[in-house]
Amino acid sequence: MAHAQQKEHAADSAKVISIKQSPRTATILSAVLPGAGQIYNHKYWKLPLIYGIMGSSAYLGIQFTQQVRDTRAAYHLKKDSQGSLIDPLPNYSTDQILNDLETYKKRRDMAFVACGAFYVLNIIDAAVDAHFFNFDVSDDLSLHLAPAIPIDYRGSLSPSIKLAFTF
Repeated sequence: MAHAQQKEHAADSAKVISIKQSPRTATILSAVLPGAGQIYNHKYWKLPLIYGIMGSSAYLGIQFTQQVRDTRAAYHLKKDSQGSLIDPLPNYSTDQILNDLETYKKRRDMAFVACGAFYVLNIIDAAVDAHFFNFDVSDDLSLHLAPAIPIDYRGSLSPSIKLAFTF
């Protein structure tokens, strides 16, 4: 009776190992909602990384966008020929303000590019993880040497050595 239960348990564990993750499903899930493909692949530890990096870069992009707006407004106020408006940056020249404006624009653009790049990396990561879901990562990387006597194309026997790598 115990032998039958062990056989049944071995069959159940073989079913678990044979589960195949669909790369297409993982890709679609990650494209619709970042991190959903990682959840599908049971890689929960990647969620804080995905949301932390994408959230930080989106936050920085929004902050730099506000700095671009403020600096552009300060530039227009500085150029006010009537002088009826209060200059928010009296110690800055128009060239310095324009220089700051370009710096903030570059930083804003890089932050949004980083957010988009991590979004794409999230999708690629989910697809690759689904492909390698059942990949064997055991420590058994061995080389087996065995004598072999294959038959060549002429039908004659030729002694040789067979190398077999186990990955």
